[in-house]
Amino acid sequence: MRSGAGPEIKRLIERFQIPLLTTLDGKGIVSEGHPLAVGVFADSGHSSAWKAFREADVVLCIGNSLNQHATFNYREDLFENKVLIHVNISESEFRKAYRPDHTLVSDARPAVAALVDALEQKVGEVPAVEVDGRNYEARHITHLTGKIHPGELAQSIGRMLPPQGILLADAGAHLAWLGYYVELEERQNFRKAGSFGPMAGHVNGAIGVKVAHPERTLVVGCGDGCYSLSGFELMTAVENEIPVIWVIFNDGQFKLIKLFQIVTYGESGLVEFQNPDFASYARACGADGYQVETLEEYEDPFRAALASGRPTIIDAKITRWAVPHYSPSPDGVIDGLVETIEARFRD
Repeated sequence: MRSGAGPEIKRLIERFQIPLLTTLDGKGIVSEGHPLAVGVFADSGHSSAWKAFREADVVLCIGNSLNQHATFNYREDLFENKVLIHVNISESEFRKAYRPDHTLVSDARPAVAALVDALEQKVGEVPAVEVDGRNYEARHITHLTGKIHPGELAQSIGRMLPPQGILLADAGAHLAWLGYYVELEERQNFRKAGSFGPMAGHVNGAIGVKVAHPERTLVVGCGDGCYSLSGFELMTAVENEIPVIWVIFNDGQFKLIKLFQIVTYGESGLVEFQNPDFASYARACGADGYQVETLEEYEDPFRAALASGRPTIIDAKITRWAVPHYSPSPDGVIDGLVETIEARFRD
């Protein structure tokens, strides 16, 4: 992303008909609607990406640090029976988690360009291939409550994000929904908060990103728990007229922590809480604030926030009954559940 290697990556996959998987932070390097783009490879990613990875004999890893989310929590057998070629600008990234078969120390853009030029001399015409298609922004979501489903909220954010827009996801369940349901176009960017769950990292970090890219729309998708940790920095945006849009996925709980508790202990505790009126708080600070309880109510405030050029909070009341897509195994959700149960019995 930082090297601007999108055109080279696109040339590589199109010339040699190679399926493209991305990490969460790699979303948008090539349009996610591209016929060869098969989705996000992560524990909360797409089954189409998992399938392509399982069937691969060779994995070309470009600028990837192979961290927790992209490796199913550092799964030991991830690259078993595969040839791993690792391209990275930092030699220290090699062998940090996995031992690659081949390495190339380089900035991503010249590295991919060199690979394409070298292969061009050895490979003739490659017939077009078909990969599993997906359109997650249009996928129908069924839910039983009247409140907003977070997957539908993510779809709407993705559809309405302007060209070259930046979407930051804070740490929490909303990260999984945004990574799964938002499809980015080229020159749009997505960024998660980090590998170790730094809650509120992007609630505040968004201000610096917007200052660095004043010409680009900046949207933060954050949980109510994340925003409550550090949302007072809204005043910094108001005082300095920095137009960040915060969309709060509000369900009155630490959702991801609650799920981990239930899976581990069969019960949960100290993860539910009351929230203030975030929209009124925003207006009291001098920003724009909206509270929405249906998807239909959400889109007009988002359009207003895009047009206003002012710091804005959209407090979206989401259902508690939605669970993010997740698997501890690239073999799929069912296989991952079986592995988890077997591990419990071994322990």
